[in-house]
Amino acid sequence: MICRFDGGLYVITDTAFHPTLDLYHLSRQAFAGGAHWVQLRDKSSEARSRILDCLTQWQRHDMRMLKRILVNDHVDIACQFPYCGAHIGKLDEKHPIARQMLGEDRI
Repeated sequence: MICRFDGGLYVITDTAFHPTLDLYHLSRQAFAGGAHWVQLRDKSSEARSRILDCLTQWQRHDMRMLKRILVNDHVDIACQFPYCGAHIGKLDEKHPIARQMLGEDRI
């Protein structure tokens, strides 16, 4: 089954704009507010651990939501969680590698 982007509200979380909230709580608020998709964006030095923590919490509380989450830049992290997708830059050279890592079933 090929996963397709079906439109709807697309929210990009960024801890730089909300330093008191973690990615899990930001993404929960986005979904509660009607988001269809949430992109986890964190450019800090703690990004990997913050993203892993968020996805682990989603996996523990509501794994179905993982299919509506895109991990910014960290394709390897997205691959660790079922259904999770990834977002990489339009001009990023990693597109073929990311597609190979994610397979055809993920965004």
